[in-house]
Amino acid sequence: MVAAEMNIVGDDNMLLQGLDYYNYVTTNIEALVRIYKNDRIDPTKAIRLMLIAPNFSQTLTNRCRWIDANISLYTYKCIKFDGSDEVIPIFSQTSIPTPPEPPGEIYSLEDRYGYITNQESRGILASLLSDLPNWGKDKISIEPIKYAISVKLGSKVFMHLALRRDNFFVETHSAEGKWTSYPVNSRGDLDMLMALMKSNMENKLK
Repeated sequence: MVAAEMNIVGDDNMLLQGLDYYNYVTTNIEALVRIYKNDRIDPTKAIRLMLIAPNFSQTLTNRCRWIDANISLYTYKCIKFDGSDEVIPIFSQTSIPTPPEPPGEIYSLEDRYGYITNQESRGILASLLSDLPNWGKDKISIEPIKYAISVKLGSKVFMHLALRRDNFFVETHSAEGKWTSYPVNSRGDLDMLMALMKSNMENKLK
């Protein structure tokens, strides 16, 4: 089940409004299952909070990373083709930054795999992790942390794999040197990032 808040302008207050919806749905999930029984809602699955707006401020995205809930941020823009009155919305998922790791907590790869409920995305992540040692660098280490998987070359982090329920994000430096999050929703998305990931790995050797 999804609790959603959509705005026609970017507004930091929509996070609080969305959390109010999330609280209502979570509190009343059993009643909602009975009312909408034909929709076959699974009350055992984590409720997803979705915020939709033309843009999000850095303040809002930073706040989201400290909330222990299944939050997704989607920006949109509308386009219209010549000769048609139909307006088509185009949606794009925005990554929520990975929080810094608190000291003293230990996680396992099994914990991290289990956080992703989408089987296809979990399989794509598993194939990437199994392939990393074959990149020819014996110093690559894979370390599960609370909200992500950290990939290091020696002691230097060159990539984070930030986990979501439906997919994951590759967090690494862009070609311009800016730390950037790239959503991976399919095998093709991952293939397009391979050259960038390997290039950033090589840069850590310099």
